[in-house]
Amino acid sequence: MTGSPNRWTKAACRVIALAAWLSVAVATPCLGDEVGGIATDGAWLDTERAVLGAQASALWTAAQLSDSDVGGVRVDRAGGPSSAGRKVKAGLLSLLLPGAGQYYNGDRDKAWVFAGVEAAVWASYFTFDAQGGSRTDTYEEYAVIYADVAGERSDDAYWRALGRYLDSDAYNESLLREARAFDIEPVELISAEDSWQWRNEDYFRVYQELRADAARAYDRRDFMTFFAIVNRVVAVYDAVRNSVDDKLQGEVLGFHVEMSVSPSLRHPRTGCTFTRRF
Repeated sequence: MTGSPNRWTKAACRVIALAAWLSVAVATPCLGDEVGGIATDGAWLDTERAVLGAQASALWTAAQLSDSDVGGVRVDRAGGPSSAGRKVKAGLLSLLLPGAGQYYNGDRDKAWVFAGVEAAVWASYFTFDAQGGSRTDTYEEYAVIYADVAGERSDDAYWRALGRYLDSDAYNESLLREARAFDIEPVELISAEDSWQWRNEDYFRVYQELRADAARAYDRRDFMTFFAIVNRVVAVYDAVRNSVDDKLQGEVLGFHVEMSVSPSLRHPRTGCTFTRRF
């Protein structure tokens, strides 16, 4: 590294001033107001700032902690530490409502895409839920007509048994055989008032198809929740990834620090660069 004698002299003065500042900081626990444990007034701080420069002084650290002007020093947060806050805010917005984070970032086209997908997902969810309910009512009414089922039952096991046995006597016999095999008392036997008898196997098979249609509708409804989760994950990732430039920048002890983060799934990478002008 090369430089004029004056530059070397300034660098040496800065090192000496930094050592003096550290000595005073250890010897003086508190001088006036503090921000994050750093005194924000005192003549020695003014001297330190004059010798080291604003961005290498303790006041710069205090300003960074408080995110405000301290002792006439203010941290330039454009693309710097505040970018992390923007990423978090954009991610949280998209977590609450996909597309909100993109709207916050100013990417309106993507915002409408994510919001549209979210609306379509939930519209499909409620549509399939309504279909499942309608088809459930259909197979229950069908059983009342063609299997002589008395009244309404909320127990799904009962309606499932109607699709496995032609009559309640066959169902009870199955439970009795199982109980004898395991030497236990039979449970959940069908009483006479809850008995059923399908008129023939054709009606029995139609009932099975009706129940299968209702089950498929509910399966599609539940699958929509998976799409809703995926849409949120993608929206959050996109909002965080594109909220600001990938580079986090700042000044530390006179050095310009630049950190690059790329959370790509295929080629993730990070980098950190320190530069200093003399």
